[in-house]
Amino acid sequence: YSRICNANSCTNKVSQLLSQPTQINIDFSNIEPAYCANPIGRATGVVSGGVGNYRYEWKPDGQAQILSTTDLLADVPAGIYELFISDGNSCPANNAVAITSTDGAKTTYRSTAAKCFDSSDGSAIITITEGEGPFVIKWPDNQNTLEGINLKRGAYNVLVTDVHDCTVIQPVLVDAPDALQLNVMNKTIPSCNAFCDGQITLAATGGV
Repeated sequence: YSRICNANSCTNKVSQLLSQPTQINIDFSNIEPAYCANPIGRATGVVSGGVGNYRYEWKPDGQAQILSTTDLLADVPAGIYELFISDGNSCPANNAVAITSTDGAKTTYRSTAAKCFDSSDGSAIITITEGEGPFVIKWPDNQNTLEGINLKRGAYNVLVTDVHDCTVIQPVLVDAPDALQLNVMNKTIPSCNAFCDGQITLAATGGV
């Protein structure tokens, strides 16, 4: 609220609630894969929140090149693409989409969960079942082997590129236990000052 005071020390105040725009959210629809010999990959950005009047910039992951300035990204090869959004108030947001190839290597994966909710000791191994090597592997944190280590709970897009420079994307999910939670179930205060007969009963959830 605001408070006003005049020369005679008379005061008054007024309160007013200020709202703010909702957070900008970016989703993707109509994701179509590419072919190694025919880069026809595409995706549509679906944006909500903010104040509207969105400005779009599509870029290859980690690069400055602008590929499109509309909601549609079209005719691209396999890869990770970031959509950068700013609304009418110049509030920014970004999100990434993975576009794979249908005619590259064939892959599967097996993951090992992290030991704790927020620990970085999970792992995953990519298995290439079809394709012509040697292969180039790229994890989001730039690990370059079939086994990714020191992974937190979350989703990872792993790029696998064959000898013909054809890239496919293997989504990898690493799990983890739920976070530990402690709840007070019962408590008894000490019967007298300095007595040690108080009790607290706790219940734990989460973890393993």
